Amino acid sequence: MITSKASLDSPVDDDGNVNWVKEKLLSIDSSIMAFSHTIIDGKVGFNSYGSTIKVLPKEHGCKTEWNYNLVPTKGWKVEDLDFFISSSLQGMGKKITEALQA
Repeated sequence: MITSKASLDSPVDDDGNVNWVKEKLLSIDSSIMAFSHTIIDGKVGFNSYGSTIKVLPKEHGCKTEWNYNLVPTKGWKVEDLDFFISSSLQGMGKKITEALQA
């Protein structure tokens, strides 16, 4: 499966272009509640990206573990991309929490 996403919430470049990605789903393993995907094209600050996302049980609920490998584009530092991804995840978590409380 291949999907494309654009985000108006993401930073834009100096020309005002919106960040976007084309992702490819690599695997789903429902027995361990995990999936892996890669970005095959896009404008988000890195040349290559792959990740595995797992849902892990906790005493009261669950937590998400997100492991990724990436190579930044020229001019970007890994720390900048970590901040970008962390900010995106926090935004997603906030939206999920708001939806669950609605």
